[in-house]
Amino acid sequence: MVDLPVSNLSRTPARPSFGIAKALANVSGFFAQMGAAARVSRAVEARRAPNPADLRILGIDAPLPRNW
Repeated sequence: MVDLPVSNLSRTPARPSFGIAKALANVSGFFAQMGAAARVSRAVEARRAPNPADLRILGIDAPLPRNW
């Protein structure tokens, strides 16, 4: 007779990698990008330098021009 471990025979099935947590993370990321875009847009319209953190959220890593 062979003794096999039964640790992989749990009563609850494995949870998929996608689920409510991933969906909430995607929605949160969307709102973070939209908020950053709105803040950068307002700063540019007011002729102020946008916040560098907002630019990084939007994926803009280029240095800002000197004359704002």
